[in-house]
Amino acid sequence: MPLVGAYVADKYFGRLRTIQYAIKFALLGHCILVISAMPFMIAKPDVALAVFTIGLVVMGMLELFQLRPHTHNRYRGWHGRL
Repeated sequence: MPLVGAYVADKYFGRLRTIQYAIKFALLGHCILVISAMPFMIAKPDVALAVFTIGLVVMGMLELFQLRPHTHNRYRGWHGRL
């Protein structure tokens, strides 16, 4: 599946814009996870579990297309080591 992410980056958006969209998508996933852990959601366990599952799916989409690990090469001082 990393080839799908690379194809979309090369064909439609470009590398930097794809990284921007991936970061925005990750922010959305984190916000959904935070909402699922709020006290008013915990009071309703079934709803909290559903929202948590949606958050995990959104975060999992980034890993599916391998977009998260490749944002590290945009930092200054990058020497090719993790």
